Amino acid sequence: MFRPVALLASLSPKPCLILLLASILLCSGARSANARVFTGRTGTAVEAEVVSVSLATSTARLRLPDGKEANVPFANVSEADQAYLRQWKPPLADPSKSPAVVAKTLPDPRALAPLVPGKPGTNTAPLGAPGETIVFEFPELSKDRQGGVAACKIRLPDQYDPKKPMPLLLWIAPGEGSNDPQGGRSLVDSATWAIAAMPYPTSAPTPRYALGKGQMPIIREYHMAMLKKLTASVPNVDPKLRFAAGLSNGAHCVGTYLAEGEREFIDYFKGFIIIEGGCLSFKAKKKLRTGYAYVAWGDADGNSEGYMAGTRAMLEDAKLKLTSRVMPGVGHGFPDSEQSEVKSWIEKVAGPGLSAGKP
Repeated sequence: MFRPVALLASLSPKPCLILLLASILLCSGARSANARVFTGRTGTAVEAEVVSVSLATSTARLRLPDGKEANVPFANVSEADQAYLRQWKPPLADPSKSPAVVAKTLPDPRALAPLVPGKPGTNTAPLGAPGETIVFEFPELSKDRQGGVAACKIRLPDQYDPKKPMPLLLWIAPGEGSNDPQGGRSLVDSATWAIAAMPYPTSAPTPRYALGKGQMPIIREYHMAMLKKLTASVPNVDPKLRFAAGLSNGAHCVGTYLAEGEREFIDYFKGFIIIEGGCLSFKAKKKLRTGYAYVAWGDADGNSEGYMAGTRAMLEDAKLKLTSRVMPGVGHGFPDSEQSEVKSWIEKVAGPGLSAGKP
């Protein structure tokens, strides 16, 4: 049973603040893309966003769903949450507020041809300047969970050359989702990789809840509509180096699309990264023997081991080349150390393996 008063009593020593925050939690509100589930001393949980952390005073300022904030001592949350707070870093600035973000109208796919190295006559029209973030809008789709027009953003590599194939990472964010490619930058070399990000629609619950309500097809159709147009409109993506990565809710998407054998998804992507989330199936509808997958989960309170067990079985059934890792001392999170492991796996295992095989 969800008991916000009991939880907040363990998070804050001030009774008046307890009552204030408890009243907040009893009301529904939009969650932030950077929200995390924090566990109090009594074992109850609440979702909040970290605003700031003071290591000097061992306190964190948390923002509740309706925007109210409170200072919480580290000692009043679980050990896993304390470890998370000690590693916490402010999120990178939203590239949508930067002049480097350029809105694009999707070109007619019939005017584009895939870029084939060494073959004359293929499309080499630049999408933008190196390092720019390109925005593809989809006004025909429902708004995203941040209230914005449905849009996918792609950050072009710093060394972007439209005449050369570029590797691509798709990042599907946790929480309420985001189309900010910055979330995937720690996993690849942004000098040479393009990074895309897709949000979640308002027409369905977030994946965590959509899974249990049979509403994942709504989210899947939303993402596949974006992917289908992007496939036609970004012609020079390396056919062998295409990765899809997700954390928490994002991992639910990647895992479910694999389990269901979603054609556009499994035909386009060759590598898959699933962190602290997954699917409800132990079987995969398609065999993907030439692909690679990486899964990781924490061993501390709040982890998603339940999802991960089924997801690992599904990935093995799909015949993917699987790398599994336990994140020591981590609950529901993705610490910098594990992000480095993923990047190393892409650079030293999956990337070379895919490059040596057939697209």
